[in-house]
Amino acid sequence: MALRDLTLPTYATDPAMPTAVDDTGTSAVTPDGGSADIAVDVDAVAVVGVPGGEVPLCPTRVEAGALMAADVDVIEAIKARIFDLDCSEIRITANDPWDARPYNTFIKVGIRYYEVSSEIHIADEEQMHRIVAHFFLPNTSNGDLEGAQASLVTRGTFAYKEGVEERSGRIEVFYPPVMDALSVNMQLTSKHEMDLEDFVKSDACTLNIAAFIKLATMAGASILISGETDAGKTTLLSACLQEVPNVDPTGETPASTLDPEMVVVIQEFDEIPMRKMLYKQKFYSFEAAARTLGIERSASGMGAPGGTSDLVDIIKVVRGDRVVIGECRGGEMYDYLEAASIYSGSMTTLHAKSPQQAISNAVQFAMRNPNAAVAGLAGVRSLVAGGVDLVVHMAKINGRRVVAEIVELDGSMADDGAPRSSRLFVFNASTGSWDRPEGSGLSERPGRLLAKLTQAGLPNLHANPITEGAA
Repeated sequence: MALRDLTLPTYATDPAMPTAVDDTGTSAVTPDGGSADIAVDVDAVAVVGVPGGEVPLCPTRVEAGALMAADVDVIEAIKARIFDLDCSEIRITANDPWDARPYNTFIKVGIRYYEVSSEIHIADEEQMHRIVAHFFLPNTSNGDLEGAQASLVTRGTFAYKEGVEERSGRIEVFYPPVMDALSVNMQLTSKHEMDLEDFVKSDACTLNIAAFIKLATMAGASILISGETDAGKTTLLSACLQEVPNVDPTGETPASTLDPEMVVVIQEFDEIPMRKMLYKQKFYSFEAAARTLGIERSASGMGAPGGTSDLVDIIKVVRGDRVVIGECRGGEMYDYLEAASIYSGSMTTLHAKSPQQAISNAVQFAMRNPNAAVAGLAGVRSLVAGGVDLVVHMAKINGRRVVAEIVELDGSMADDGAPRSSRLFVFNASTGSWDRPEGSGLSERPGRLLAKLTQAGLPNLHANPITEGAA
């Protein structure tokens, strides 16, 4: 087959429901359910420069002027997607300088991206600068807003309210030469706080697995939620938090028979839905705070750059019952593990392709912390083994998000020196069901999950699963 015979997916122009690229990446699903292919024009693609001149390495920046009528129309279209609760992401991205259309706009609904450039149409970079200056940046906090033109990337929390409608999320504004022209990415926070029952209804897990996670959370298990990008890690974290004795779904104070637990939450952006929680304290990383103040971390008196690491160190002495970190990406993992040895029921998320990689990444991330030099590799591995009870791995499989695997750490070390783990539940993609590996079971070692369940008077649903028809 010749190169020019290969096909790429086409894109839809219907703004209401644009065409989606199928999972194979070789065709596109049209609005009527059919498919369409488009041949690649190799001669047109293999362009190195712009006819009549070279592509500039650093495109000229444009000063934002007053809004024009066309800008208002674009902003209204953007707001419509922001308030569309099915939309979880908006990307307005610059095309190549020689492209006839300067910008493409994409939205994400469910786990699919759609192109909506005809709906949110950016005519040129000058218009993009006006929209960013008059709409995106004024509604962004926790970001380096002062002198944003001098930054390569402006990151922060976007929050917009109009009447009774409101929505927030994470925003990144990219300036040349990071991209060919000014571009914006937004990840919108879901207003619907999914609970574990919603996971069952969406076929992300079985009733027994949801109940197992619920009881583990109630018993104070330390849970590490892993997965790739957009696998549903934060959504599961939010669902688990609703099982902490804190507040009932009606928003009322817990019954007197329950002792409410104070949850201390640390995140870089406000992206964990916690509207149903009453007893909580939300903190933002020093790195986010420094951006808000427009100062460098090294000159802020907040310590060396390290994400949420130094803040976690302070939180360790703050009175609370549980510590939750939105995401660990570096040396803060070491401080999180130390906090997990103090607080029961600590939780965080981490990027990984499997539970085994999550355990390995936890060790590698923790080793980046300067304090890890004293503990050494063996000490850090011991911290992971002792500070994590469960790894719950989320994945996108066959077009849906699922709890792909649950692994228990028993606190001991394997022969290779790594934390010992055992698989409790595994999703079988070929059958679409969840298996319990033969011989698997909760560790009977003191202080591990089984002991915590027993102490709390809760059943072991791995050994004695409930049926789907149970109340």
